[in-house]
Amino acid sequence: IKYFQEYLATGEQKHRYNVMKYMAVSCINVKDYEQAKRVLSDAVALNSSDYDLLTLAVNVCIETEDNRQLQKYVSKALNLKPNDQNLMNLQGKLSEESGNYAEALKIYKSLFSKNPTSLTYAKHIALNNYNLGVLFTNKASLENDRRIASQYDNQALLYFETAIPVIKDVLSAEPAALQYHQALAVAYQMTGREKDFDAENQKISNLG
Repeated sequence: IKYFQEYLATGEQKHRYNVMKYMAVSCINVKDYEQAKRVLSDAVALNSSDYDLLTLAVNVCIETEDNRQLQKYVSKALNLKPNDQNLMNLQGKLSEESGNYAEALKIYKSLFSKNPTSLTYAKHIALNNYNLGVLFTNKASLENDRRIASQYDNQALLYFETAIPVIKDVLSAEPAALQYHQALAVAYQMTGREKDFDAENQKISNLG
């Protein structure tokens, strides 16, 4: 690493990019992730079309839980491989964590269409529909214009209605998944299904 640093300090351009890559790998090997991220950032600035380099950067950001930088590299990698399912899954998770549930839902619906037996993707579809229902319910409650509030309520209802069968599918596979029972209970309540709501609350109570 010392010799890589000395070369880069000279300002020499001929082998600069490759030296950066080798230095980044060396830093990763000794778990010096912060220095690896700095070198990778400089290398990506020189060449953002190197998929292997972007993969290195993505993995380091995952290791260090640096979602801000991770988003940058995932976006660049998706520009090169827009149908890569691992990248799509990463982008879906990042969208969820940033509260962009509509974008996450779109991604996971696409992934689920290619993997229709995936419980993982079904879970994401269920919760993103549910979260969008909650989001539009909250927007309706804060809206002073009745017409707009009604539109938000209708949108929320649609998301809750869509979430219910998917949540039920998830619970068929994982009947003790408390988070999904709770989401289902709220969805029943928000769609006026009081008997189903009461029954679901009883299941939640039985789960403890």
